[in-house]
Amino acid sequence: MRITFFAKENLNLYNILVSSETSRDALKFYRPTEEIYGITLITGSLGSSLALISELRWYIRRYVEEAVLQISPEIHCTPLLAQRFLYDKDISVQPEWPLRKAYIIEGRKITKRIALNRNENLPLPSEGSLVFEVWCTEEELL
Repeated sequence: MRITFFAKENLNLYNILVSSETSRDALKFYRPTEEIYGITLITGSLGSSLALISELRWYIRRYVEEAVLQISPEIHCTPLLAQRFLYDKDISVQPEWPLRKAYIIEGRKITKRIALNRNENLPLPSEGSLVFEVWCTEEELL
């Protein structure tokens, strides 16, 4: 499972995490990849992804704008929704999740968050931008 951490504006998240002994210790079994907008890393499972996010929560609050988990090649979800998928027996991953938003990434930051209706398509990225589809909980919808 891939975790993406979107850094707050004008921060080099990769350098921050590798310069701290505490975060290096939490990341010792992973290989963070530096991206223009933050970092990505691969974990073995949803549970290990959530555990790592929990271990890094101080850094996330201070240096990360958003963290998302990739649950399929084109779809990401918030850590809160992933936690509910893992622990709540009433919620399961469905092919069409009704609560979705789009993150538009331009350069090094998230420039827009757009709530999407059930049948609404993702916006097309402009040149030099990326679009992430993010499933979320109702309280995270925007």
